Amino acid sequence: MSRASAMVRTMDEAVAQLGPGPLTEESVQRHIAPLFSRVLASDRIYLANHSLGRPLDAMAEDVREATSLWETKLGDAWDAWLVEQGAFRARVAQLIHAPRADCVVPETSDGQGLRTVLNALPGTPRVLSTRREFDSIDQLLKQYASLGRIEMQWVEADNEGLFTVPGILRHLRQGIDLVVISQVMFMNGQAVHNLEQLAAACHGVGAKLLVDSYHAVGVFPVDVAVMCADFVIGGSYKYLRGGPGACFLYLSPEILASGLRPLDTGWFARENTFGYERHDPPLLRAGGDAFLESTPPVLTYYQARSGQQFTLAITVERLREYRQKQLSQLKLYLADAGINAIGGDDDHGAFDPATLLCKQGDELSCLTAPQVASLKKIYAGETDDEGHMIFPGLMPGDEAHLWKSWLVGAGPNVSLYTQGYFRYMVFDDPSWNALTAKTNAAVHAADAKTAQTLNATDPDLSLFAARGGKLILYHGWNDPAISPLNTVHYYEEVKAKMGDAKTADFLRLYMVPGMGHCAGGSGAAAFGQFGLTTAKGPEYGIFDALEKWEELDTAPGSIIATKYGAARKVEMTRPICPYPQIAKYNGNGDPNDSASFTCAAPGH
Repeated sequence: MSRASAMVRTMDEAVAQLGPGPLTEESVQRHIAPLFSRVLASDRIYLANHSLGRPLDAMAEDVREATSLWETKLGDAWDAWLVEQGAFRARVAQLIHAPRADCVVPETSDGQGLRTVLNALPGTPRVLSTRREFDSIDQLLKQYASLGRIEMQWVEADNEGLFTVPGILRHLRQGIDLVVISQVMFMNGQAVHNLEQLAAACHGVGAKLLVDSYHAVGVFPVDVAVMCADFVIGGSYKYLRGGPGACFLYLSPEILASGLRPLDTGWFARENTFGYERHDPPLLRAGGDAFLESTPPVLTYYQARSGQQFTLAITVERLREYRQKQLSQLKLYLADAGINAIGGDDDHGAFDPATLLCKQGDELSCLTAPQVASLKKIYAGETDDEGHMIFPGLMPGDEAHLWKSWLVGAGPNVSLYTQGYFRYMVFDDPSWNALTAKTNAAVHAADAKTAQTLNATDPDLSLFAARGGKLILYHGWNDPAISPLNTVHYYEEVKAKMGDAKTADFLRLYMVPGMGHCAGGSGAAAFGQFGLTTAKGPEYGIFDALEKWEELDTAPGSIIATKYGAARKVEMTRPICPYPQIAKYNGNGDPNDSASFTCAAPGH
């Protein structure tokens, strides 16, 4: 047995000694710390694993295995080196839940992966990204834009310094070719939730989604198939303990089947790699192998091996649970010392429905694996067989209060919307079952029978505007029946069709935080609709705003919403702002009084 194999056996035995339960400080020190004995031999306190992760002892032996092959086999070392390249791709595929190993292309940096994508897209791609991407990604996008290779549009953080999928969707429209976003923002550790919804929205307007998962892989479970991203870039430098140069580009099976061909290529992508045939144009290998380039840096595959094996053996889920517990304890220690700290929670390094997975059996306090998968699909929305968005998903926030009556029902197959519409309005069949239906067929049947009556999706409202019509749309962010993102998408389509200035002359959209379907919910949700008057008086409500706009040509600003308690006691009032503005607390005054808030653009 080689020394490297012995190291792997030691690692497996150490993980086995941990047992099935949660990790503890004692068990980690007893069984895991010895795997890092070389780096832990120093008396330094190292707090930069979020930068360069600690290497396992096995790393040095793995690299020595690669160099020994060079010394002893010379050119024949390539047989073993290429086997290790395949193993590297397979391990990454397992870590990110890629459906095939050839979807993973080894790269030397995140930037190389992004360049590969940008160079493969036709024409001058129009790219949408955030102002908080990692430095190398930020610089690369700006350099491409400065040379006219891409057209850039930037999204600013909201007033809390955060990026959200709804915030990105405000800027997504027809004509965008690629959206680039981090799964975890490196500046503050903020996890960007619901990337499945962003992917569906991108595909709905013909755009591709590239996710930078460098700060996510190894931190919490990453599932690229559920995410529905077209491209994912990442690496082993940080949480996978693999050092520099061991990075990857993931291309979805749909992208590989689409005919996208690389500009960045090399002789390892040739159909017959070692045949030295010079076809013009080149004949490339199938699948992701077509995106391989020139002679690869094989040592990085060995360098990254032990960290990947360790993460797979102990599992990301167990590591995350232990990290969160340790970070929470650290925050308490810091608080005792008068130091306020952020992080160590599900919004940093991310909430994922998988964190609700039952550890043992099926209990009311947790979710089974099929339930977790279903929850992710609800948040992601539905796509057709070609990956185009049929309808966006629901927003997280008030599931406990609103979902039962509208969405999941009191038991299987009794949901108000899931069954009733298709049974009685589309198929005239009380036995129709959503659980066994084919999505594409059901959607086509619904369109054929009810679209002419029910669909109000035409963004061209020029005739309405021309005769002086005024329109106010509103939607609750926690609507459990109709996705609020659907209304946001429609509003953006109207602006794209008619122009921002013309749209502002006749249309306003108000998105209501905490409101359910048309009314109700945990937020302030009474603002004049359905006779639900606001406590400030009808003149502050939505109907008076519409009347003044139409009759006095006074364009509406904010409206005032009220949350009532028992006996119509006012619990709070809030301004509801014209989209995309949001209500921002002024920093003083009663937080339950709308006067303490100001409407402002996100990021201001």
